Amino acid sequence: MEFFKSFRHRWNMKIRISRTIRVTLKSFILKIKKFSLNDSILIISSPRGGSTWLTEILNSIDKTIINWEPFHPNYGALSTSINGGDALYVPESQTYGLLRNDVQEILKFNKNTKFTLRFLKIKDILSAEIVITKSVRINNLIPWLIKHIDLKRKPIYLLRHPIATAFSHIKAFDEEKTISRYIAPNFMHNERFIEHEDYINSLKTKIERQVAIWCLNNIPVIHHPDHGKKWLVVYYENLVMDPEDVTIKLLNEIGINVDMATISKIDFKKPSQTDIQQDYKTNSILQLEKWKHWLSDVELDNIQKIFDHFDFLLYSTKSCFPHTSKIND
Repeated sequence: MEFFKSFRHRWNMKIRISRTIRVTLKSFILKIKKFSLNDSILIISSPRGGSTWLTEILNSIDKTIINWEPFHPNYGALSTSINGGDALYVPESQTYGLLRNDVQEILKFNKNTKFTLRFLKIKDILSAEIVITKSVRINNLIPWLIKHIDLKRKPIYLLRHPIATAFSHIKAFDEEKTISRYIAPNFMHNERFIEHEDYINSLKTKIERQVAIWCLNNIPVIHHPDHGKKWLVVYYENLVMDPEDVTIKLLNEIGINVDMATISKIDFKKPSQTDIQQDYKTNSILQLEKWKHWLSDVELDNIQKIFDHFDFLLYSTKSCFPHTSKIND
């Protein structure tokens, strides 16, 4: 028995050492590659907003690699003194040199961690020419990024109906059976959460609260005068309905030339790696409308009141599709 315990211990040690060596080697090769900001594609969305799926679609193109969630507060590559939490925000008027330097080095893949390297193979790094950075934590940072980071390609802002996003978030991450008091998160520039703390606590269900938090993290960007001008807007609903056409248009927008033979090889119906609940519907309309069957008329009415509270017109409880004519996009 002791022999098997000793053998298992030595085997586990070898695995850990091997993983550490691979991570170190990946990081070393990335520094040698010397990617620039010109080699960067940045995909931004809310958690459960479809960013993994879009990232995997673009990663189907040769010579691309994924920089996975580098702004994660615990496992990402930001300096520890930058207390941005799960919803990093800095006013456009602030330069914030440390953050500016970190973001540049992260997008060039010079700053990385075991977590951000998790989907990389060494052979792919060696052949890579483009870094696809995916983040679900910097929606409100988009205007600051545009002003302070010299990007060749416009960031891609992926929007999904807030009700669908909220439901997916709760199903994936919320294991609490009861609803507890909401406390504003303690990170920098958290004024929007403090200001709306009482309002969020007045909401009676988890889905209502999650929708309200989505609004706080997205509406300032959607209502920004540069929305759809200095960053690209992709709607998850359009991507679901016609993924090939949306992908082709997006690639043209960011200056990536891909032939139709490459496009035809992409499996657009494949669920993303983060489809934890395995509830992706291959029927496009069913995928988009499934949240409608989970809510009563009263619940829908309560959520619409949240949209009205924030003067938000892009999405409503009446349709699973965005009302793009009602905003400046």
